[in-house]
Amino acid sequence: MPIMVTFDTEQATVLDANDRLRILACFTRFGWELVGGPAWRYPALGTENVSEDRFNHVIPAFMYLRSLACHGNMNIYNFTIDASL
Repeated sequence: MPIMVTFDTEQATVLDANDRLRILACFTRFGWELVGGPAWRYPALGTENVSEDRFNHVIPAFMYLRSLACHGNMNIYNFTIDASL
């Protein structure tokens, strides 16, 4: 069952390249795929996951994003999670 996540940051024009790369690394480390803009998908298209391990891929990515937002004083809004059953 794929999970799609989208979000916006209030300071999109203020984020420097390092902040953008940290967000990119946040999701790609855990097997997420950048679909376009601020939209991410797990599992990535074309991958064969024997079991979808959400405790090791989904939840850590969310916690990592939260820690980046708290540390960098980023305001994340319009955060949506779409999981198809």
